[in-house]
Amino acid sequence: KAPSRGLRNNKVKISKYGVHMKAIRLNSPENLVVEDVPIPELTDGWALVEMHHGVICGSDKRWYKIGAHKMPLTLGHELSGIVREVKDETAKDLIGKPVSIIPLLACGKCGYCRSGLYNLCGSYKYLGSSTDGGFADYVAVPLANLIPVPETIELDEVALIDPFSVGLHALRMANYRSGQSVIILGAGAVGMTAATYLIDVFGGLNVTVADVAPGKLELAQKMGAKTIDLNSVGDLSKYSADVIVIATAAPSAISLAFQMVEKRGVISVPGITYQPLEIPAKTWELLLRKEARVVGSWNYVWSKWPEDEWGTTIAYMASQKIKPKNLITHHFKLDKAVEAFNVAFNDPCALVVMFDMN
Repeated sequence: KAPSRGLRNNKVKISKYGVHMKAIRLNSPENLVVEDVPIPELTDGWALVEMHHGVICGSDKRWYKIGAHKMPLTLGHELSGIVREVKDETAKDLIGKPVSIIPLLACGKCGYCRSGLYNLCGSYKYLGSSTDGGFADYVAVPLANLIPVPETIELDEVALIDPFSVGLHALRMANYRSGQSVIILGAGAVGMTAATYLIDVFGGLNVTVADVAPGKLELAQKMGAKTIDLNSVGDLSKYSADVIVIATAAPSAISLAFQMVEKRGVISVPGITYQPLEIPAKTWELLLRKEARVVGSWNYVWSKWPEDEWGTTIAYMASQKIKPKNLITHHFKLDKAVEAFNVAFNDPCALVVMFDMN
C-alpha cells in the first residue's frame, strides 16, 4: 500500500489549455484504458482542478460492467484536488486551495433545485457517468460544485466526503433516532460510512453489519459493530432491527431486508443494483403485515436548507470525529487502472480502492 501524500505545496502552473494529460477512459463495457487526452478547456463559471485522489465507487464498477451514458468517458466522481485555474474574476481566491467536488451537476432552475434539493434535479449531469470525471490529472468543474475544505483534512480523506455523505443521507431518509437498532446489509464503502456515523457520531449501541466478506466484517467489528457472516450464518430469523440499510447491489438483499425489518420499521435503500429484481409474493406480503416502509436514498443534500449533509461530513472530519483513513485499503497510480478495478471487483478485503494522482 502506498502512503497518502497531501501535496499541498505543489506549485505546478498550467500555461495553456490543450496540454495533454493522463486519464482513465471507458471506451465500452469492460474496455478500460489509460490514455493521453487534452486538458479540458474552461467555460465561464468553471474551474480546472488538479486531481490528487479518486475513489472507485460502486457506480464506477457498474459503468465498467454495463457501460456509461456516453462513451468514451473519463470515469471518477469521488474526488479531491487543488484548484489551478478559474474562469471567473470573482473566484480568483480559490486558486491553490484544496477542494472537495460535488459530482452531481444540477440545472439550478427546476423546482427541486430552487428548494435546495439538488439531488432530485430532473435535468442533471454527473461527473464520471454523463460527462468526463476525475480519474485524470485534471478535471473541469462548475465553481458552484467546488467546496473548499480545511487544511487539517488530508486530501485522501477529502475524496471520501462523498460516500460518507451518502451514508448520512441514508440514515436521515430512514428518520434514524438515537436508541434504534440498525442492520446494514453490505460492508462496502457506503455501508461502512453509515456504520461510522452511527457508532462514532450518533453513539449507536445496536449496530450490525452483514456481509459475505470476513475481512470487511473484521473491520466492522473493530469499529464497534456487531456482524453477521451471511456465508456461514444459519437461521436469520433471530436477526431484526428498527432500521435496515441496503448498502449493496446484491438483489438478494431485498428479501433479507423484508425478513429482518421490525414491525413499522424502515428500509432505506442507497444501494444501486444493475441486475433484475424479483420479489416472491410471500416476501412482499411481509412488508404489508409488518407495516414497514421502504424509502429510496439518492446521493445527499448540500444546500444550506433543508440540510447540508456534505458540510456536516466536512465538519465531523475536521473535528476528527470521523476518521476516513480507517476505510482506505488500497492505493494505485492512474497507469494501474485495470489492476485497480480487478482488485475492487475481486479482492474480498477491498473496501476503498483509491487512485493517487499528481
